Amino acid sequence: MLIPAARRSSLGRPTSQTASLPAPTGGWNARDALSQMEADDAIQMDNYIPGTAYAYLRPGSLHFAYYVGQLTAFSRSTSATYFDSTGTLQTASTNTPRYSYYSPSLASYALPQLVIESGHTNYALWCRDLTNAVWSKNNVTATKNAIGIDGNSNAATTISATSNNGTITQAITAASGLKLQFYIKRVSGSGTISYTVDGSNYTSLGPVNSTAYVAMTGLTAGGLNPTIGFKIGTSGDSFVIDYVGKCDIDNYYPVATTSASVTVGTDTPTYSTSSTSTSVAQPTETLISYASKATTKMLAASTGCFYDVSLSGPVGVPISSGYTSNRWQYENFNGYAVMVNGNDSPIKYDGSSITSNSITGSGLTSSNLIYVNLFKHRLFFVEKNTLNVWYLATDAISGSATKLDFSTYCKLGGYMVAMGNIPKDGGDGPDDYAVFITSRGEVLVFQGTDPANANTWAIVGVYRIGAPVGQRPLMKYGADLIVICEDGFAPLSRVLPLDRVGATKATISDKIRNASATATSAYKGNFGWQGVLYPKSNWIVFNVPTVENQTQNQYVLNTLNNNWCQFIGMNANCWEVYNSNLYFATTNGFICQADVGNGDDNCSYTTNGLNSIQGDIKTSFQYFSSRARKKQFKMIRPVISSNGTPSISLAVAVDFEEKDPAPISTPAASGSAWDTSPWDTSPWASDALIRKNFITVNGNGYCAALRMRTITNGVTITLNSVDWLFESGGVM
Repeated sequence: MLIPAARRSSLGRPTSQTASLPAPTGGWNARDALSQMEADDAIQMDNYIPGTAYAYLRPGSLHFAYYVGQLTAFSRSTSATYFDSTGTLQTASTNTPRYSYYSPSLASYALPQLVIESGHTNYALWCRDLTNAVWSKNNVTATKNAIGIDGNSNAATTISATSNNGTITQAITAASGLKLQFYIKRVSGSGTISYTVDGSNYTSLGPVNSTAYVAMTGLTAGGLNPTIGFKIGTSGDSFVIDYVGKCDIDNYYPVATTSASVTVGTDTPTYSTSSTSTSVAQPTETLISYASKATTKMLAASTGCFYDVSLSGPVGVPISSGYTSNRWQYENFNGYAVMVNGNDSPIKYDGSSITSNSITGSGLTSSNLIYVNLFKHRLFFVEKNTLNVWYLATDAISGSATKLDFSTYCKLGGYMVAMGNIPKDGGDGPDDYAVFITSRGEVLVFQGTDPANANTWAIVGVYRIGAPVGQRPLMKYGADLIVICEDGFAPLSRVLPLDRVGATKATISDKIRNASATATSAYKGNFGWQGVLYPKSNWIVFNVPTVENQTQNQYVLNTLNNNWCQFIGMNANCWEVYNSNLYFATTNGFICQADVGNGDDNCSYTTNGLNSIQGDIKTSFQYFSSRARKKQFKMIRPVISSNGTPSISLAVAVDFEEKDPAPISTPAASGSAWDTSPWDTSPWASDALIRKNFITVNGNGYCAALRMRTITNGVTITLNSVDWLFESGGVM
């Protein structure tokens, strides 16, 4: 709503006027003529969500599980160590991959790295307990009383000097060329601490940290049957030592010994195609949310394998492998997730393991089953490239299936794509409809319980909509079924009674019809189309794959007011809601959680940190109560709230022109106050909460729109309203 106010001038000069426009809570409008849009509409709305009272920057995303698709198998004949996210030493069991957050020298990684070591032996005996007699002591005492690098008490040894140049040494029986390594922390004093690899020549360690363990790795090799040890230069000084190693490789993870040397087996990974220990190039194309009475799990399909991604952190070897396609459809039923993909034989998951799921039928090749749906306690399966649908007995998940041939109903030909349900009364019940959709957009609606019984199974009608788009064109939404099709995002309860022209106007995507039509036309052949309902934040997310397995945007509906925006910056192959949270899979082995934090995960294995979220709003053009008068726009005041220092740039576009704001970059750690520096070049001060200062602009025209771009990282930002100051000229 416009709220103009005029200041009269007795001299007939142009009058200054103000107008207050609402935030673009009407959302993205890609339907109406620019001259006919409402004041709360937006021509562009990227990464800003139209709320009920304001527009706000969408939340960010954060990595959840990663290295999905890297390993197809792994073996190691022994247990071995690694460092967890706190730098504490942990032990992985036999044949279990190690993902270490730190190197053997305690250098931290951006993300934990898969440890690949060749087989090696530690010849230093009693490597943690230097009180043992194998360690010769001269003017020192040894007490096993310190917390070790594994966090355990009384695990490491304190060495104290009773006289100057006290030593503790061990003669080792081993070949030459072994590398010395240990973890040390000073307890008292400041004198020199040295080490030896030959029992006579000592090398100073330099300053030794007294607050945390320091790793000493890759130290000078020794000769045949070397003597290793330590010297304390000053009487009364002391240090703690742990995991002394004398190994036949360099920079190794700690190996515990007692009375005999210990050998660690070789790590033998089997990588998926194009993957290495630091690079994963395989996309995840399906996420599956499994739920039974007692168990919830999330699985990811990648590289012909299934991975358990239920917990955050690095993912190891697959729970099942050997599949030719990662594009699965599934249905949870009777304690199983029943899965088909149109290439491999059907399978089922029970919360712990994946096994084959035998489905037979006269003339059926079960690997051709490409879609599964549950209707009236029966599983129905679509057979690819046919108009056949197969169904099982009541409550069965496998066994003999019966064919339904719909070719006599389908006048346009094509093949069956998907099946869904429409509750007649808003919930599952005996009067629900079964809906079958073909590749040509014919929708067959049936009602009943047993397709084999004409008395309990009957056709309701055959309808026409736009051709469905993608392999996952259906999404359940309350008592309705939404179809991603060439007409937009169509709720069947609204569009089926209408012709296609009327149906287009009845889609929930009507307000963005030009954008959705362009996208479905340009990208309909790309894998990745999917709709997902996310009740936690009142979103419906429609994935739009602009480049298959590489780049995706999302058209997002706020279900509180049924208004639209577009998400950019989250490249998602597929989506799933798991334990009420929203997740998406990337193209390089990451599973990310959406709607968390205020930055986007950069999904990199070599660098850490978050990418900024880039927001872009172009409001609708408004005439400010007078279409016939030209106006000079002089000042503008976006009323914005934020908890940090976003970078903001704006421009005023007049008379339907395209005008970009000045370029902006990622915000720095601190910024300038709102009204003491140029808007286009400086972010806010860190104490900004609500800012509503007028900013000088320059524009002449009949109508005007605000273009506002923001780049934020780690902060929130909300646009509440936009105030304008302008002068009106005469009627032209």
